[in-house]
Parts: sequence; C-alpha cells; structure tokens
Amino acid sequence: MARRDIYSRFERGLQEGGFNGTACLKRMICDARNYIPLRGKSLVKDLLLALFTSPEAELEVNYQESCDDKTWVDCSVPFLDYVLNSLYGTNNYNM
Repeated sequence: MARRDIYSRFERGLQEGGFNGTACLKRMICDARNYIPLRGKSLVKDLLLALFTSPEAELEVNYQESCDDKTWVDCSVPFLDYVLNSLYGTNNYNM
C-alpha cells in the first residue's frame, strides 16, 4: 500500500469523524517531527516516524508545510499526542 493511500484513508476517516482531515494529518506529520526525534527506542515510535516523516514527492497534497499556524487553527486536536500519551503515559516522548 502506498503512503498516499494511507494518508488518504487517514484524511477520510478524520473527515467522517467531523474533523478537517487534511489539517489534522498535517498536524500529525508536524507532531511526529517534533515529538519523536529518536529512532531505535521503540517499535511504535519507529513505525509512526516511518509513516509520518518521509519523502513526500509521491504525494498529491503538499504536506511539507505541515507546521504552520493555520494547521493548529484548522485542527486543534493533537491526535498523535493522545496516541503517544496513552502508550507511554507521559508527554515526554523522547524516552
């Protein structure tokens, strides 16, 4: 399955849940870059990094500018933060 297909499914699922799918996906990409800087510490983190931080040349939507202020206005829900907090029970994800 191609990354664009996975992103498309994320966007659709978020939109069906009443969220701005593109903005929330951009926020997850930005949050992954900011919250998960270390590789090799956790399989879950490594999988999230592989999914949300990669070359975006094959994607139809430009996710390169994921960390702009508009992203937080259009998607105020930190989905990735909720996932990591539920797994690690802390906001310090650099473990």
